[in-house]
Amino acid sequence: MNTHSPYFRPFGFLVVDNDPFALAVLAAGLRQRGFKVWAAATHNEAVQLYQRHHPDIDAVLLDFGLPMLDGANTVDRLQQIQPDVYCWFMAGAGERFREEELLRCGACGVLRKPFHLTELVDQLSKQLGPLSKAFVFANPGGIHGRAAKSYV
Repeated sequence: MNTHSPYFRPFGFLVVDNDPFALAVLAAGLRQRGFKVWAAATHNEAVQLYQRHHPDIDAVLLDFGLPMLDGANTVDRLQQIQPDVYCWFMAGAGERFREEELLRCGACGVLRKPFHLTELVDQLSKQLGPLSKAFVFANPGGIHGRAAKSYV
């Protein structure tokens, strides 16, 4: 497969976490596996990055416990840009919530911190198809429609 073709591009993540260490480790780990990564430490930064790059962002990994505006409000802002944004919440052990409530907020799943990067890729692969090669078929209309996604 020619992954340098204009028809293929790296799978893109927007990672949002106010913990600088967690953000750096997760972003570096995803990049090391061949993914394209945008990193944000705040709600506002996440919304700005998503506004500019949402055609290339396939999934958002969002810290549920962001200061100022929580993860649920951030998902709402992202959905205003792209209604079918594919978002997973990352939640710390001390955060109190019910997973069903987070899913009703628009999340596609919840990862409990700490988690291993392999767990993340496995969970996303269950819903999106194999991500091991980290490339997606780039169709002109984008790939946000879940049924239209084609992964290789």
